[in-house]
Amino acid sequence: MGLKGCTQKLRESLRDYIRRFSQKRNELPDVTDSDVVSAFTYGTFNEALIHELGRGWPRTTADLLDIATKFADGEDAVGAIFRKARPSRKDGKGTSGAKRD
Repeated sequence: MGLKGCTQKLRESLRDYIRRFSQKRNELPDVTDSDVVSAFTYGTFNEALIHELGRGWPRTTADLLDIATKFADGEDAVGAIFRKARPSRKDGKGTSGAKRD
């Protein structure tokens, strides 16, 4: 299976997909940067990342992974903020320690 067959799984985080894609890439000799960029873009279902990649199409694998990793960092930060805002008690009342009036 080539890189085009390495697609992001349902509910797989972007960070996990980047890791799995990178491992697969390292197993394959003589893959061009343009083939790597194309396969990654084809394989992810993250529309916002595809949009970001389209704004400044990466020319190298290193550029691609740098952009994708920074994007994953942003997703992690947003996820952490929204997880804090959700109720943390089993009964659904209250938030993660925040006092409500």
